[in-house]
Amino acid sequence: MIESAGPGLLVILFGAALPGLFFFNQRLLTRRRRRLTGRAWGLIAGFEHRRFFGSSGLYNYYPVVSWRSPDGAQRTFEHDDSDQSFTLGMTVPVMFDPANPADALILSGASDSTTRIAAVLFSIVGVGVVVAGIAIVVNRLA
Repeated sequence: MIESAGPGLLVILFGAALPGLFFFNQRLLTRRRRRLTGRAWGLIAGFEHRRFFGSSGLYNYYPVVSWRSPDGAQRTFEHDDSDQSFTLGMTVPVMFDPANPADALILSGASDSTTRIAAVLFSIVGVGVVVAGIAIVVNRLA
């Protein structure tokens, strides 16, 4: 009986995990941003391209930022978001950890309301997937 419900149970688990994964990622990002209290201006110096999930032809382009830390050292980092709105030579705000300037990222313009909207959407999708999983289980057990 349980074996026939297996695929449905997996769908339910996946749906329940979606909002949790989003909130966990947001919590890690928020914790990191609390450390990044330093501010500076940087320049998009190039783009690092990486294959999109092992695809043979699709790539994500991550901006490489060059900036000068308060101690005068020239630094670079690869931003961890493949936002397509960045252009070569563009000036961007940088946030960094004063205790460890190598830990830096582009100061995002995403607002709290944007994060809330994303959280609601992930929750709705998660609930939808859970409901679909329940329907699969009920259908298989019937």
